[in-house]
Amino acid sequence: MGVTGQMWFDRSDGTMIRSASADGTVIYLSDRSIRNRMRRVDLNSYILAETGVLIEESTSIGYMKVRAEVRTTGEVITVEALNVPGQSFEGTVTDNLIEGIFEIEHPRYSGEDAPPFPSDYSEIEELQPFLDPGWMIESDDPVLVAKAREITDGSRDSWDAARATAGTPP
Repeated sequence: MGVTGQMWFDRSDGTMIRSASADGTVIYLSDRSIRNRMRRVDLNSYILAETGVLIEESTSIGYMKVRAEVRTTGEVITVEALNVPGQSFEGTVTDNLIEGIFEIEHPRYSGEDAPPFPSDYSEIEELQPFLDPGWMIESDDPVLVAKAREITDGSRDSWDAARATAGTPP
């Protein structure tokens, strides 16, 4: 997100004892009496930029052209790095000040030639970490498996199944 800072940790137990951010804010580990007097702050003003434009149904956007001026911190940005699949950039980057026009286009997948459903991905080794049970992946939970089968029942292919799990009608 372009935010820079430093953190100090207690080597004995890994507890963070101090944090300093680029804007000069320093946070120290403190005792309970101090922590109870602390107040919360809204970080949105630090990590989000107000545009004055409300975008209705942002998930349905397939193309957008935006003139932007953005200052980043903590990273080196180049014009080349801003041109990636689905996004082109024309403009300048000087001392991490980005000024120019972004064009963002993500073509919608129609479901054409979708893989069959259900599919057997057990032979694809690189997918196993995402399919096998583990921390935060409860792929063997009988209740979840039953619900997934219920939601995807009648799906003609993987595209139909994906749309069903997202709650989108075929």
